[in-house]
Amino acid sequence: MGPFEYFIILIVIIIGLALESVAKNLDGLLAAGKRVRWNWMAPANALGISVQTIAQFWLLWQLRDHYKVETFLFVLPPVAAMVVLFLAASAALPSEVPEQGLDLKLWYFQNCTRYWGLIVALAVAFAVTDLVVYFTHAMPAMEPLIFLGQNAIVAALAVSLMRTRSPWWHGFCIVLFLVVQIGGNAALRLT
Repeated sequence: MGPFEYFIILIVIIIGLALESVAKNLDGLLAAGKRVRWNWMAPANALGISVQTIAQFWLLWQLRDHYKVETFLFVLPPVAAMVVLFLAASAALPSEVPEQGLDLKLWYFQNCTRYWGLIVALAVAFAVTDLVVYFTHAMPAMEPLIFLGQNAIVAALAVSLMRTRSPWWHGFCIVLFLVVQIGGNAALRLT
């Protein structure tokens, strides 16, 4: 095994923990049964962040021939991004259901600042990773500019979601993020 394979093992552990967090929180909601008043927003965020988490493995794997992991500084940005991704995945659903029950819509709006704040942090972490990966590894200069633009749009939308409690805007953006995550990553190949 080469340096990249050792690096990807660390990334896969963090990805596995992120997916486990979503699954564990979903299991707690399902186990609570009738104590949960369901709403679609938080589960849709959980699905979106899960898709994004899985896609990160594919994206990093596609860079295996270009990404040098010879020094700590080259490894730090993507690992930091994966840790923020883990935190966002953990914040997508409640980690426990109180005995008196839980209204998932109320929970979502009480916790949306935390979740969307982590999405802003994730966009920044991805932007830093893009800069390190693309500018230090002889990749075309236009690619990081496109990714930086995408991360700026994600961050701007997430900030708007932190500042408003408008259900229609939250619903629109959640669906938009979900469609972009599934559609944008559908063509990824593990080759």
